[in-house]
Amino acid sequence: MKPTRYPGILMLDKHTYRIRLRVVDPKTGKLKEVDRTRNCTLTEAVALQSEWRLELEGGPPEIRERKRLRDYARSWLRIRLTRLKPSTAKRYAEILDLHVLPALGDYWMDAIAPSDINAFVVEKSTTQGPRTIGNFLRVLRALFRDAVAELDLPRDPLARIKPPRASGYTDEAPNLLSADELRRLLDVMEKSFPEWYALTLTLAYTGLRWGEATGLRWSDIDKERGVISIRRSNWFGNIVETKTGKTRSVALPDQLATVLEQRRKTQLKDQDPALTDGWIFATTEGQLIRGSTLRKPLMKALKAAGIKHHVSPHGLRRTFNNLCRQVTTGEVVRSITCHSTVAMTEHYSHVGVAEKRGAILKVIGLVAESGGSGGGSKAQPKEGGAKN
Repeated sequence: MKPTRYPGILMLDKHTYRIRLRVVDPKTGKLKEVDRTRNCTLTEAVALQSEWRLELEGGPPEIRERKRLRDYARSWLRIRLTRLKPSTAKRYAEILDLHVLPALGDYWMDAIAPSDINAFVVEKSTTQGPRTIGNFLRVLRALFRDAVAELDLPRDPLARIKPPRASGYTDEAPNLLSADELRRLLDVMEKSFPEWYALTLTLAYTGLRWGEATGLRWSDIDKERGVISIRRSNWFGNIVETKTGKTRSVALPDQLATVLEQRRKTQLKDQDPALTDGWIFATTEGQLIRGSTLRKPLMKALKAAGIKHHVSPHGLRRTFNNLCRQVTTGEVVRSITCHSTVAMTEHYSHVGVAEKRGAILKVIGLVAESGGSGGGSKAQPKEGGAKN
């Protein structure tokens, strides 16, 4: 037996070679050993050793085609479109086409690093606000989560990227109303903007999303049971499924039922074209409302009601969420508003100064009821109690 210049290959005679090798099984981590004798040339023995090594190691490494972000994003979005609401799909496409791909589209997916994402955020911060940039990062985060699994990327470049901190709502601009402000607004709407009163009341007393409210049909109203069924949503004049993809119901309060009943009587009297398809809220031509047409009358009504801070139509949903939170449990609030998480309910809430003051006064009251004055003096022991 004579060693050759190739480790693991020994020559037994001129045409016979002993071929040995050891490798670690990639699945089990255990050592595997091969010891075989073959009638062959030295060149063939070397080739056999390499072939057996590849077999034991699981075959040759898979060669993956590198993809640029531009190419992957388009194929990814085509797949995603089947699972997204039209409004969400449109927003994803706009974010990718107008912002992400012009900046990062030519980069190889496996070469994009956290520093590239941070540079993108810094560059966009010169023209976009924190909330908008946060939306950009949400789309990128979803894209790379799928890409890591599909393309076997070495890392997710967004794993530790945090969006810029947004200022959020403040006590001066909470985009919601107090109970007193809502009452004043509804009074103005009823007297000065009667054509918008029923829709405003629906948004304020049910917490429905704009698309859900403007997508209601009369068949969704069950006055006997006191229930409104939410089965669809209106997106720029197109019927789509609800944001969560689920059908739910909310209570129909008597005050709203009376106003809606009067609206239906008016539609029947005027032979409103909306009755053809059974829409409760529609254009004068009977078509679904496109866009937030309530914005202008709402702004005028806010001014007439003496409310100085801005409140959007969506702010009526925030108002309902916030007032509802103050009188019932979070579980009940989420069952009505269809928020999926506690965090979202909190996002729609705003604890104002008056509510904070009330909580502090309640704490002071508890201290006072415990026997002390609550003003810093020592509490007097109760009759019969131990003295220090």
